[in-house]
Amino acid sequence: MPAHQHRADGPRRRYIAKEETVVNTPIRTPLDAATANTTAEAVIATRRSLHGIAECLLAGPQYRVTGEIALRVTDDGFGTTAGPALRVAGTEIVTGNGRTVPARGSFAEVAAMLGVEFGRPALDYPDGSGAQPGDEIILDPIQLPRLLDWLALSAAALRRLTSGQEPILWPEHFDVAVLIDDHSYGSSPGDDDHPPPYAYVSAPGYAADDFFNVPFGALRAADTLPRTDHLLAFWREGLRRLTDQGTLADIPTQAES
Repeated sequence: MPAHQHRADGPRRRYIAKEETVVNTPIRTPLDAATANTTAEAVIATRRSLHGIAECLLAGPQYRVTGEIALRVTDDGFGTTAGPALRVAGTEIVTGNGRTVPARGSFAEVAAMLGVEFGRPALDYPDGSGAQPGDEIILDPIQLPRLLDWLALSAAALRRLTSGQEPILWPEHFDVAVLIDDHSYGSSPGDDDHPPPYAYVSAPGYAADDFFNVPFGALRAADTLPRTDHLLAFWREGLRRLTDQGTLADIPTQAES
């Protein structure tokens, strides 16, 4: 089930719970380096590892300190928005004092090197990465930059779409999104229902047509949206159809070369 379908209002709002709730973490069949030997398997293994890092090594520790789960996309990865200061930079995790920890080995081993407790935020949300402490972190050298570049491209386009609203990388579903009039506009590096990366407009229950092509709204594969102007055109069309705020001011009349 796509990530954004789980939010009643379609958005990813800042989520600070008044009480912690023990939840059941979804368990997924682990992929190891030996089985990640095809492009599709490498994409899935790398995406799952990045999701586990985001949820259990960044958002979990951040939530336990500050009550905040929102993460941010950076030029070369993603990081926390509150303490502790941690960010993924390619194959490394950088701490607030500039120390780098290689993102390899098990999640538990990396958590120990970072000096944080492994675990997702203790909140009652569906899905999640399913990462377990003993799971091996797998970051394929070809697929890793592709997935991180997709997040960076999407975040840059979302900033243009909203004229300054900072996109949030949500650790529950590992997608970057903004909220406009109770609809979320964003991108995902893939999920279990749609493994390849994609962009989306969340509009559950909206009548299917040539634009709204999936039950939760609209989805376009990342390989059909290779540049910022393509992403903007897709999201602006969704905005035009769903609200009265849509304008064509930021949409090029033809793709930039």
